[in-house]
Amino acid sequence: MLNSTQNGQDRRKEPLPPLQLDNKKSRPMESIEDGILPSLSRSSSPSFKPKKKRSRFLNFVLNSLLLVISCAVTLVVVFIVGELWIRSNELPADTGSIYSLRDDKLPRAVLKSGAHFMATGADVRINSLGFRGREYTWEKPPGARRIVALGDSFTFGAGAEEDVIFTTRLERELNAEGKEPLFEVLNLGVVDYNTDDELALLKELGVSLAPDLVLLFYVMNDIEIKSEYLSQTNHTQAVDRGLIDEGGVDRQYRDPLYWIVHGLRQHSHFLAYLAPRLAALGRNLGMNIPSSGTFYSTAYADDVEGWQRSKTALKEIRDLGKQHHFHFALVLFPLMTNLTDSYPCKRSHEVIAAFAEQESIPFLDLLPYYLGKKATALWVSPTDGHPNAEGHRIAADAVLYFMMNQHDWFRENSN
Repeated sequence: MLNSTQNGQDRRKEPLPPLQLDNKKSRPMESIEDGILPSLSRSSSPSFKPKKKRSRFLNFVLNSLLLVISCAVTLVVVFIVGELWIRSNELPADTGSIYSLRDDKLPRAVLKSGAHFMATGADVRINSLGFRGREYTWEKPPGARRIVALGDSFTFGAGAEEDVIFTTRLERELNAEGKEPLFEVLNLGVVDYNTDDELALLKELGVSLAPDLVLLFYVMNDIEIKSEYLSQTNHTQAVDRGLIDEGGVDRQYRDPLYWIVHGLRQHSHFLAYLAPRLAALGRNLGMNIPSSGTFYSTAYADDVEGWQRSKTALKEIRDLGKQHHFHFALVLFPLMTNLTDSYPCKRSHEVIAAFAEQESIPFLDLLPYYLGKKATALWVSPTDGHPNAEGHRIAADAVLYFMMNQHDWFRENSN
């Protein structure tokens, strides 16, 4: 027992070995909070909050929201820039009316003698005889040859200055060499006229001007019906059949896209510009989207009332020519769209040509002269498909060639 106790006391007296610290691996005691008990120390701190990870769904929602906002801002910027661009390239607004409206006589709307305003996007002057262009005498000058041009806005020259309209060009070319006889080309075109209007104006004004030749420039929408030419019974029937609305506006050959663009134009010229182009893109991709071309391509069937009325008016003009000793010829403008081999109204052109041949009416189809041209390059503005200066030049050259090479009247009277 003594030995064991004594040995224990001896061991207690033995000094402890010195503490060996590995400076490379060991850290000072004052860093123990960061080393041995970091998690315990930090979790006990009241100001520490562990970082939470966002869920994948939340990230998706936030990214989607950011994408939508970015797209919306981009679209707003594009819309504003587009609207400003289109409006800067649009035709000027009208500064006054060039029309007189009549309740007791047809045609209802006639041009106002002496009017001079910015109208249809161009500087328009109406001469003292009541049609667009320079002044002419009522009596035909001795030895002169008079050509009267009937038509709608294409003939009137909507959006075009007077000196570039095909009637002005034609008169200038016919008199270029300064030889006799003098040629006068009188432009009796009026915006929004159809064949009924053109016949009525010829009776009221054109015949009294003693024309030697009457050229009627036909456009595909000339078959549209106007309520003022219908009897009350026929008017009611036309409304019931959907040919016109209660206000007398023709809807028979206006595709839905036309009315969409017409409505959009009241609020946004840029949307009116985009709508037909997006529709054309859709058709190219195989979508069944109607167009004016597809409507007019089927509008010239024998049982279509508008075409029947047009044919009756054209035959009456031909007969007036026999009575009043003037020649008559029919000239057909194409739609200023898709002037390619895929032009949608070729069949309608063939129908009109066949009618003219059957009725012995000299006929000129302008389509071959426009084929291959970029249609929009011939427009007066990005949203207005009326012919610009180049479009009128093509028509003038074609009519001049037609008169010189295919019409006996020109050769006989120019000798």
